Amino acid sequence: MALKLRPMLTTLPHLLRDPFDVERGVVFFDGVVETLPVRAWFAQMVADLPRARRAELEAMTREPVSLEALRALPETTFGHQYALRFDEMGFNPEFHLEACPESGEALARNWIYQRFAKLHDMHHVMLGVDISPQAELALQVFLCLNTRDPVSSMFMFALPFFASRYGGYARTARGSVALGRAALRMPNLFHFPYERHYETPLVEVRRLAGVPPEGLPV
Repeated sequence: MALKLRPMLTTLPHLLRDPFDVERGVVFFDGVVETLPVRAWFAQMVADLPRARRAELEAMTREPVSLEALRALPETTFGHQYALRFDEMGFNPEFHLEACPESGEALARNWIYQRFAKLHDMHHVMLGVDISPQAELALQVFLCLNTRDPVSSMFMFALPFFASRYGGYARTARGSVALGRAALRMPNLFHFPYERHYETPLVEVRRLAGVPPEGLPV
């Protein structure tokens, strides 16, 4: 697939000023997501799994998310806390597609990319990481080392520059070291069956994934 240079060049100046302009970030990444190198990068995220396990993850990924149903779950459950995160941010599970409708075809063709987009906020809930820039940067370190996704890897290359944009450099450094160490100890969260645990208490979901009961706040 061809590189989409125009949307990338249009959004890049904004992203250099604010790397966490998530709407423009989605548009920028849509410009490169269907190139052969990036498709191969996504493919390696599940390459070591048996075929049946990959098929199971794909089926879970394609399942729609009902925030209304998740809100109705007990407050202690993973599903309720996941829905609460969207309520607090004013987002919804379709945010990626709403930010860049053109990405719909890529999401439909590449379930690994779709899972990447779907799981980001689940990782936040699982790890107990807030949405401040400093915590987001530390989370990118975790994801680069734990899931090896292409976006977090790009953040890693530019981490000093991005950290300088937001201040709180000491917090970013401490959080990056702590989450980086945890990432190397834990199983790959990209392979974790989040969708099977909406009704499970969050502390139990964390135990199953190898995360401390209180999470890994930055």
